[in-house]
Amino acid sequence: MSDLEPRPASEFTEAANSAAMVNFDDHVDFAAAQRGLIAQLADGRVTQDGTTVWDVASHDFLRTDDPPPATVHPGLWRQGRLNSNHGLYEVADGVWQARGYDISNITFIAADHGWLIIDPLTTEATAAACLALANDTLGERPVTAVIYTHSHVDHF
Repeated sequence: MSDLEPRPASEFTEAANSAAMVNFDDHVDFAAAQRGLIAQLADGRVTQDGTTVWDVASHDFLRTDDPPPATVHPGLWRQGRLNSNHGLYEVADGVWQARGYDISNITFIAADHGWLIIDPLTTEATAAACLALANDTLGERPVTAVIYTHSHVDHF
């Protein structure tokens, strides 16, 4: 972490962010983001060799109904709140995603002989934790195919 102190928003930034305010009372997207949730990692932490790789608690500052700080664009704050959800979600029959344990989501498809996994995650530890969550929740299956892809924080 930096030892620099954040500065307050400039008048321009405060005015621009105020003009861009979104309706935080509209919870349709928040309900949709929770749809299909069936399990979560017990403590929300992924570790490897005693080192924390991912900790959902680091996003706790987003889990509030308070308005965004003047320094943050309201749309980005809302998106951050939506992205702070985590767990194993049923997407469709035979398709699940683990979300919120990396910067992207891993998908598990129940194929005839095991898991077909679409893996864009950034670390082995988060992928292993998500696979364990899927196996513990849905029943253990062998991994029969993995499609490795990549994640981007700049688009979906």
